Amino acid sequence: MTRSLLVLTASALTLLASERADAYDPSGAPPPRWFEGERGFSMKVSAGPSYRRIYRVDAGGAQIGVAFGGQTGSGGWYGAIRAELGQTDQGLPIRHLGLGPTWEAPIGPWRFGFGAHSGIISIQRASSGAWLTDLTLGGHLFSTVDVYRASSYAATVGLFFATEGMDGDDPPQIHHVSARLGVRFF
Repeated sequence: MTRSLLVLTASALTLLASERADAYDPSGAPPPRWFEGERGFSMKVSAGPSYRRIYRVDAGGAQIGVAFGGQTGSGGWYGAIRAELGQTDQGLPIRHLGLGPTWEAPIGPWRFGFGAHSGIISIQRASSGAWLTDLTLGGHLFSTVDVYRASSYAATVGLFFATEGMDGDDPPQIHHVSARLGVRFF
């Protein structure tokens, strides 16, 4: 999973570098910058199904997220919060709340990004009904594509990949993927 995330990141950075290199104009005119005509405050809202593997336990659920930030000539910078509700394959309820910074770059209608996040995860015990709760820390990669654009917003679909550890675990013990439908306001 980690190897796949590294390959995805390298591919995205290669695409970014090639697009920026192609944009160079030797006549001396400044190259176009990201988010031309869309700079300033931006907000993103997304939701979708998710799959998570915690140690060797599978869990499915639904994830919602909100991000506030700005689109600048150096990329999109956001503070994001996401919440997930679901259950393990044994039927135990799970809750996860995470927050952290993200950065994204546009390539045509595509957005590729990465970020860091911390959070709190809770899983209900089968024996007593009490909640096991722990802190999480990790990183994520994401990609979205604009499927519809208007003058002040875009409807998007995308994928989100994350890996994180709980309270000092080494190596990370939570791996997560989700598909998302969203709206980006600019």
